[in-house]
Amino acid sequence: MRGGGPGPMLPTPQELLPPQPQYQMTRQMYHQMPPHMQAQEPPSMPEMTRYLSGGYYEEALANFNIYDPTQWLPTIQYQVFGIMLWPWLLCTFWCLFWTIFYKLYATESQLAWFEMPVDAHVVMGGALGFLVVMRTDASMERWWEARCSWSTISNCCLSIGAQIAPALNGDASTERVLMTLMAFVVALKAHLRDQKIEPAELGERMDPELIRLLNRSANPPLQALKALSATVRVSLPRDDPNTDNHDESKLGPALYDETSEQIRVINHAVGACMKVKSTPMVFSYIATLRSFLLLWLATFPMALIGEFGWMAPPALSLIAFLFLNVEQMAVEIEQPFGDDANDLPMESYIMELETSLMEMAPDFEFPPDEEDEAQAAMAAATASHVGWNRVSPDWAGRRQR
Repeated sequence: MRGGGPGPMLPTPQELLPPQPQYQMTRQMYHQMPPHMQAQEPPSMPEMTRYLSGGYYEEALANFNIYDPTQWLPTIQYQVFGIMLWPWLLCTFWCLFWTIFYKLYATESQLAWFEMPVDAHVVMGGALGFLVVMRTDASMERWWEARCSWSTISNCCLSIGAQIAPALNGDASTERVLMTLMAFVVALKAHLRDQKIEPAELGERMDPELIRLLNRSANPPLQALKALSATVRVSLPRDDPNTDNHDESKLGPALYDETSEQIRVINHAVGACMKVKSTPMVFSYIATLRSFLLLWLATFPMALIGEFGWMAPPALSLIAFLFLNVEQMAVEIEQPFGDDANDLPMESYIMELETSLMEMAPDFEFPPDEEDEAQAAMAAATASHVGWNRVSPDWAGRRQR
């Protein structure tokens, strides 16, 4: 008793538990069946409902470059696409045009145009290669910073799911925290891509009202973190006035402080992602690189045709493909949150996080492995063997008389 009278009656721990999963009921019914009706294999367990739609995310994940680095053939590709297509075609046909002119229509005085020494372009090519390497290195730094920031976010979500959620008051609060964590990462993915959360990517376990609130917000990740903090705050452990145990509430401040610290780290990582997303490369650097690259490729045929003849167009085409392909790659990875093949596969990271958080759900139970199935089959066989020589009650009565 505290104060002037007894406090409000709290629900018992059994009342806070969610309904018993269907697969647990199936196992209980299986073992309650008569031995002769039990099968040799235990009944299969239905899959748990999920926070996300597995089919949606697996289909989206198929668009990214996921490969085995130990294999050579899948990594050898020559594709002309994106922003490199038209510059590459222009350079190739430009060299082909001057090659045809040189071989078929050029006069004696015009042949001198193609006697340009190749040394100047070699020196200029080295300088351009240095600029391209610097450009690619800057893009890789942005790509790696984005990857590290997402890794920090995933680690903090796992810490909250493993440390904070199980210690809250009731399984319903634990489930709510885990669901809010998944809503946060889905909202962050959509926000980084300037999109809304689509209903098709959600599973039956996700709260549609929370997703609707996030889609209406100007900053959905921050709104999800706010909901997470509020859920933890109202679900902290508290003393049960019906018992003499008054130690649980002392854990509440520590849990909330840890949650606040994890949210602070998450918010810092989200800010790093937004910095990468909203800050493009310096315009003057990109303009200088592309202007001199195209000028170098446009004048290079005059040095190649006179020495290589008909081999000049394929040679220039290959050189242009190399430089333009590296520029294309740098453009893709400097904004790594999209759905291009070389962007970060955020769908994969989210699915891995969901798998880990699902194991922390209150109604989770590991599926039976080979040892469990062998024990169940042995129990069924033993029960059948024990009852093989039983007789009917009438026959047992006759033997007693």
